[in-house]
Amino acid sequence: MKNNILVSFSLILLFTILSCSTSPDKVLFAVAGQSNARGAGDSLKSPDASHCCFEYDSRAQKFIPLKDPVGQYHMGFQKSRNGSFTPSLASNFYERTGANVYIVQTAKGESALHPKAEQKDWGVWGTNGNLLQKSFQKIDSAQAKANLNLRAIIWSQGENDGVAIAQNKISIEDYKSELNQLIDQYLARYEEADFVIVSTGTHSNKLKNEGFSKVRKAQEEVANKRERVHIGYNKTHTFADKDWLKDPVHYNQKALNDIGKSLAEFIDKL
Repeated sequence: MKNNILVSFSLILLFTILSCSTSPDKVLFAVAGQSNARGAGDSLKSPDASHCCFEYDSRAQKFIPLKDPVGQYHMGFQKSRNGSFTPSLASNFYERTGANVYIVQTAKGESALHPKAEQKDWGVWGTNGNLLQKSFQKIDSAQAKANLNLRAIIWSQGENDGVAIAQNKISIEDYKSELNQLIDQYLARYEEADFVIVSTGTHSNKLKNEGFSKVRKAQEEVANKRERVHIGYNKTHTFADKDWLKDPVHYNQKALNDIGKSLAEFIDKL
């Protein structure tokens, strides 16, 4: 009986993958950043994206059906703490376009962009850090496996840098410089991709929140001056009023699902 169940499950999984592979349209997205890119929501409230949506497992070097918790503890990146916005993004994009969605998640909780914003050796994306190069390695491997060019880099990061700005460790110009350099490298390497920013949210601490506000302003200024760079979601500053925060900085699953759905619509219209 147990063997029959295993065989039936394997056949269903194989049928799903084969039926999805017949679609002529496929798209590859990368998700990068810190803890809200990683996700700290609730997988039970995250949509089922396992039909025609896949994520790249860098340990196994293959794509697997996409479902929360997304990601792996590998290459310096982390698995979602439970729920993320990734299944909502993928399932909504599939529903809108019919395209098979392939995701490569490169998120590291508590990671900083500017090196002076790093806390407790939690990782740096910008100057002297190694997360960007590791992101390249994982994305390149996923591109080769899927035989697809990257469509978009979805960036959700800035909380650590907001705290650093509030503490006068870095300036808003320091942050903008690092963000521009990061974008330069992503867009030069992935020439068909857009860089889509989920704006940084808020903090319950008044002083830190002022730093977060400056990060959002910097993100908007950078996006407004550059080609292929966009603010794909700009409602994070409203989450506290909507009771969409899990704690002072992390988004709950209702917020994450809204981010994913809105990003799918935004990227579809690019």
